[in-house]
Amino acid sequence: MSTIEQKMLDTLKEIHKWIKFSGWTNVKGILLDTLDEPEKLVAYSLTTGENGLDFIAGKIGKSRKVIQNYWASWQKIGIVESISVRGGSRARALFDLGELGIEIPEIIIEEEQDTTEVEKKNE
Repeated sequence: MSTIEQKMLDTLKEIHKWIKFSGWTNVKGILLDTLDEPEKLVAYSLTTGENGLDFIAGKIGKSRKVIQNYWASWQKIGIVESISVRGGSRARALFDLGELGIEIPEIIIEEEQDTTEVEKKNE
């Protein structure tokens, strides 16, 4: 690599650092406004491009359709990108919540109680 190319690379790295730094506050605000429920925070953090709709839906106790709607709205505002996978496409989050200091809550999905047992006890 020539001296000129090295200087250009160093300059680009410096520009990248400052652009990234200046955007953190805006991005964090958009994410906090958009991911305004614990389930959305968890769903976004699981939107890695590797996890499918069923996996994420199961982790947060929502339907596939809810996750599809999340992905569609998040893509419109630019916080996820669509990637091609075998059989279709998935979303991939563009920002790491942890890097922005946003905590990801733990969600505990309660198992549905068998209503027939409850009804029998009440009789």
